[in-house]
Amino acid sequence: SEEGLVRFMFEESVAVRPAIGLLDSGELRAVWQVAEDQVGLRFMTDGRIAFVCLARREGSDDLARSYGVEDADRVMPIVEALGLHPLLRG
Repeated sequence: SEEGLVRFMFEESVAVRPAIGLLDSGELRAVWQVAEDQVGLRFMTDGRIAFVCLARREGSDDLARSYGVEDADRVMPIVEALGLHPLLRG
């Protein structure tokens, strides 16, 4: 879990420090949030990442939501597609 977080931050050029929590399962959860926009990642012991992304759509009261479990290399494209990459990269 710790190794997965460090690897993700290095490989994806993450420049913004997240809020990090230790879950009862021993896994780490990292959260980047500005207002209602949020990226939450849980670094699972099998190397995959459980993710929750919330993005406010301009001109709308709705939040775009995306969540699931993916291999680490498939998470950032989801974050980018929702326009949330500035939360992680500054």
